[in-house]
Amino acid sequence: MIVAALWIFILCSAFITFGLYFIRLIDLIQVRDAPYVPLDSNAIQALLKNLPDLRNKTVYELGSGDGRVALEVAHRLRPKRYLAIEKGRWPMLMAHLKRLRAGNPPGLEFVSNDIRNTNLSPANIVFVYLMDDFVSQLKDKFKKELKPGTILISCQFPLKGKRPFKTIEVENGPIIASQFYFYRY
Repeated sequence: MIVAALWIFILCSAFITFGLYFIRLIDLIQVRDAPYVPLDSNAIQALLKNLPDLRNKTVYELGSGDGRVALEVAHRLRPKRYLAIEKGRWPMLMAHLKRLRAGNPPGLEFVSNDIRNTNLSPANIVFVYLMDDFVSQLKDKFKKELKPGTILISCQFPLKGKRPFKTIEVENGPIIASQFYFYRY
């Protein structure tokens, strides 16, 4: 009886593991605009220190990955609404699991959507951690949909042709550094 239960457990684990790897493989093929690259915890802490008061603000995160930035901001700074948008299924699954473990912070929503199809006009602050080419493709969308006074924060890649009002560089180790570029629309 114990041996049979053990075999069932092994087979189920193998199928679940294969399924999760398959989902990850599909994401790697489909999500070329913004591959999953998690942000270092030192960079997240530096970002938190440089964000304005968010209590009555709506924050959109474009390319939220596994939700680590969204969870930290929602937990510590308590924005009215935090909409974390991610197209990849694997990072979205991880984000939902982390959210459950974190106690479901109020105002935090994870949405699986293509950024190009998301209306950004309700946002007071937009955080993006996307590839340089994809951020450049979104410039017209930002100009059209972000209302005056909206702050856009781009991680790693500056917006071409727009001057940031604040820049932060965080050392994460001997090779990698994170940069945050703050823009006002």
